[in-house]
Parts: sequence; C-alpha cells; structure tokens
Amino acid sequence: MARRRWLPLGMLAVMIAMAPTAHIARAGSAQPAPAAHLYIMFLPGLCAYTNSDPYCHGRIDAGARARSTFRTLIAELATARVVYTPLFYSYNPSDAGGYTVSGTHQTVARSVDALERELRAARQRDPSAHIDLVGHSLGGVVAASWAVTNGRQYGFHASRGLLQVVNSIVTFDSPLHGLQNTLGNNLVTRLFGGDVAYSLQPDSETIKEILFFPNQWWRTKGRLHSVANRADIVVPPAESLLGQTRQVNDTACNRDLLFLRSCHGAVLADTVLNRFIACHWITTSDQCNPRPTPTPMPTATPTPVPPTPTITPTIALPPPPAISPTP
Repeated sequence: MARRRWLPLGMLAVMIAMAPTAHIARAGSAQPAPAAHLYIMFLPGLCAYTNSDPYCHGRIDAGARARSTFRTLIAELATARVVYTPLFYSYNPSDAGGYTVSGTHQTVARSVDALERELRAARQRDPSAHIDLVGHSLGGVVAASWAVTNGRQYGFHASRGLLQVVNSIVTFDSPLHGLQNTLGNNLVTRLFGGDVAYSLQPDSETIKEILFFPNQWWRTKGRLHSVANRADIVVPPAESLLGQTRQVNDTACNRDLLFLRSCHGAVLADTVLNRFIACHWITTSDQCNPRPTPTPMPTATPTPVPPTPTITPTIALPPPPAISPTP
C-alpha cells in the first residue's frame, strides 16, 4: 500500500523537475528572422504639361506610369531573375497610388516628404526590407535630395534615417548639379514653371544640399550611380553625373521639342545600358554573372609497370661418370 501511495507523488515530482527543461527547449527552437527582402522604388520624372506623355492627365496612376517609364529596366531585371518587390512613387504625399500633373511641379522638398512616407510605410510592413531607388530626371533629384535630408537623419536621430537600408540609388538624366544650360533652364522655368523650377536652380537649397557632400561620400555612403547621355540637350552630362557614373551616346530620339530631338529619356530604352544596370548596380543581381563551370581535374593514369620476367633456375647436373674402356 505504501508503494501505491507514493507512486503518484513521485511522478508529480519528476514532471515538475522536467517542466523548466521543456520550456527552455521550446524557447531555443524559435525560427530565425526571415531574410532581408529587396524592394525597388521607381520614380518617374516631371509631367511637363497635360498629355506630355500618355499618362500625364487627370489622376495619374503611379504604378502604370512608373512601369511604362522603366519598362526596359524592369524587363532586364526579369531576365536576370532578380527577386524583388516593386514600389511605385507618387508625388502626392496624401495619395500613394496617384498624383496630378501639377503635383510634379511642387517643390522638391515636398516631393521628398512624399518619398519618405512611402519608404517608411514599406519598412513598417517589412522590417527586414532593403531598398533600391531608381529615378528618371526629376525623380532622380528627389531620390538624391531625400538621401541627404530625411534619409540621412530622420528628425534629430541619425540612427533612424532609412538611408542605412538603401543599397543603391540609380539616376537617369537627373540634373543633380541643377539646370545650368540655357535650354533646359528656360524649358522648365518659362514653359512648365511651378515651384520645382526654383528647386532645380544651381543656387537652390536643394542642389546645394546635394552638392555639399563630396563625390566620395556619394560613392560610399550615398551609394549613388548616375547615367548621362551625351546626346541629351536638356540635361547634359555636366549636370547629371555624380557618384559612380556611366555615359552613353543614345542618339535614336524622336522629335519631342517642336522640331528638336532632345534625347532626354533615350537612356531608358537602351537595352545594353539597362542590362548593365540590372547586373551591376541593382542589389542581389549577381545572377547575371553565372559562375564558371569548374573544369574537372584529369584523373592520373598510373604508368604501367612491365611485368617482372620469370627466371627459371638452372640446375647444375653432375658430369657423367667416366666409362673405362673394356680391355
């Protein structure tokens, strides 16, 4: 009877002793954090006027216009099998899905605020997100201006700036030095107008902030890669090159300024250039560089050893006995 009374108590003691161990095992088996995800934010440029491109009218669909602007690069990213989530920039801080023609004419500072909101929203949805920014013309200026303002230091906390999770900024034909040539300046200031014209002057706060940081900073901390077209008469290379640079000479352009071919934006359709960007400037795109197939080492063939000849031993026979002649 004593054994039956103490058996349940003994089992209970064993269970209590094992309970902490089981809890520790469950805590130690937690799954690791998911791998960082790549997001690419596409920033189209200025809508000069209504119907200046097929999307510049009414409420502009941010996704549709960005996909059209960067269609060659998007195709090359697909060819390279780059895995990413696309983000499409809206110039409207209150509407991430769309904006208006006049919205692109606002100050660059207001456009930077819109970019900050969208990037923070993406980071909140995915805390492990890493981001690339790709901008054309004004879109590239917005990205660069964001990098040296909100991106570098959010409020009074430098550690909260999202530039630290940006791997690459790529700009196409963007006036990062301001509109210095007469033609480009007159087009934006007199024809299109708006506050953006003043933001793009070489002596504006926007441009001075961008150029305050030396080229070495843009190459390392800012991670900026800029493309310029020697044939671009609106934003020539002297106005657009900063950080890591690449120049092309894309002259296959349509007449888009009355009787002139501005070639502004021709780089967007350059397949070879966009393949280079997808393979070398966009994060995690090492898929474009296949690893060489290792050459198998030849198997060493052993040198045949000739067989050792068999030597038959020679047996010495005794000489025959001498035969005495018969008398």
